[in-house]
Amino acid sequence: MLTQSYNTSFVIRPKVRISGLLYFLLLIPHLKPALFVLDAELDMLFDVMRVISGACILCIYVFKMAKCNRMIVLVCVLFAIRFVSTLVNGLDTYALIISFVSVICMLLLTDVLLATHTKVGLNILAVSFEILAYANFLTILIWPEGIYYSDNISIGGTRRGYLLGHQTTMIYYCIVGLIALLMLSYLNPTPRNKIRAFLFFTVCTLGNVFAWSATPLIVMSFIAVLIILTHNNNIRQPSVTIGLVCMTLLFVIFVLYRLQYAFNWLLVDILRRDITFSGRTVLWDRIFQLIDQKPLLGWGTSESLIYNNINFTHTHNQILQVLFNSGFIGLVVFILIMIYFAKSVDAGGSDRFSRSISVVALPLLIIACQTEPLFTQINSLNIIFILGSRLKEIRSLASDSLLKKL
Repeated sequence: MLTQSYNTSFVIRPKVRISGLLYFLLLIPHLKPALFVLDAELDMLFDVMRVISGACILCIYVFKMAKCNRMIVLVCVLFAIRFVSTLVNGLDTYALIISFVSVICMLLLTDVLLATHTKVGLNILAVSFEILAYANFLTILIWPEGIYYSDNISIGGTRRGYLLGHQTTMIYYCIVGLIALLMLSYLNPTPRNKIRAFLFFTVCTLGNVFAWSATPLIVMSFIAVLIILTHNNNIRQPSVTIGLVCMTLLFVIFVLYRLQYAFNWLLVDILRRDITFSGRTVLWDRIFQLIDQKPLLGWGTSESLIYNNINFTHTHNQILQVLFNSGFIGLVVFILIMIYFAKSVDAGGSDRFSRSISVVALPLLIIACQTEPLFTQINSLNIIFILGSRLKEIRSLASDSLLKKL
């Protein structure tokens, strides 16, 4: 019996490590840092790597999975609507196609890993985003004033750019890594895994402190408070459904009806924020005018858009971005994605793995999505939908681990 156990450990573990390395190499091309887009040759190289990786991932998924995850189907439908809208409006579809390939490949690979090799999948996600986060932190330390600058007149000013993008959004690239590390620390609560999660969160937050952007700092502070309060079940687990409701209400209050002036005491006097959210309200007014012209399918997707004498790359609001890109038809599909996601996560009740997602998703929905179209702008963030839909497999792994210990 001892001999059999000895042989198994030496035969299986190397195979797991080799396959894990291969999966890691397949994932990396789709996590291309924003800085690499500035180099045309490097950008093209990553696009080619994405296509090759995508073909491999598709073969793996077809071979290993009996049926496709419903969440992936919904994301594909949303992209299809955006593609049709982009074609109808006569815009270049290359960037959208590359984005679609990248998102779907990340979702397919994550889905097959969590369904078949759950712990390996979580660790690959954690390691991938750890590398990106620590590399980004180094660029902040070495170039505190930014590696490059992006002028965005529509929201009033210049943004400093680092490895993972400009200062207002770079921290959101690491959200999936934080969730994966929290889950690993619950699956295997060793000091090493707990230290990994703590260091990752600390480095991401410190990087944003040095680069300085108020909204991401508020989001990370909110996440930290929720993690502390829910750690020992001191409060009830945050509900993603409540986050969606709050996200919708805040959209109606601040974006649709502009009632922020009633909160002048909070936004200006306490938070020291511009009442127009750095010119975003001016942009939103123009966007609503455009949506009125094409309400069903929207205006499609382009890397840089000039409408009504205003230049912008996105609408600086998640719901508004979906409406602009794919109209009310796309918004219906987006709502279905979010409802399915919330239902999957909230079904766990006070389960610690559901909590790993909810403590992060709640601040994103309530705060970050009001000023940035995170799920549209940051492709890797869509992995959170697969993490939510595969919670059953993660809980099953935890149960198996517990039984083995007993």
